[in-house]
Amino acid sequence: MRAARPLGRSPSTTAASAQALPIVDANAGSSGMALFGASAFGDDAYLAGLVASLDLAAFPVDDKGGRRYAASNQVGDAALLY
Repeated sequence: MRAARPLGRSPSTTAASAQALPIVDANAGSSGMALFGASAFGDDAYLAGLVASLDLAAFPVDDKGGRRYAASNQVGDAALLY
């Protein structure tokens, strides 16, 4: 069963999708999947661009444990580690 789209909202703001960033029109979920694909298929140029946008928009925090992203959660950080 497909989730109903709330009235007055665009498809990018439904419960099944993360909110798109307004300036770059990027979605965290789809960008995360693009990171997997670019890495798996060896598309180094696209991967570098995705990582650069991640460093710009996800608020990286470096500490003694490594790098994490303040705009992410544990699932997102684990996906990047993979």
